[in-house]
Amino acid sequence: MSTREDLARFRALEIDFGAIGLMEPGAPQPPCFCDPAAREDVGRTGCDGVHFILLPGEDREET
Repeated sequence: MSTREDLARFRALEIDFGAIGLMEPGAPQPPCFCDPAAREDVGRTGCDGVHFILLPGEDREET
């Protein structure tokens, strides 16, 4: 399964993402000055600019 498929399955869960320290999927996320323009936001902790992104081409299949 690819990273993006895993991420889609995770986002489909009916859980309180805030309870595990992540912002809700789809929440407005202003870019950081060093973020690539073609990124896909995965999540943010909501503290000190800590965030997680996927880059184009980072979709790998597990073997």
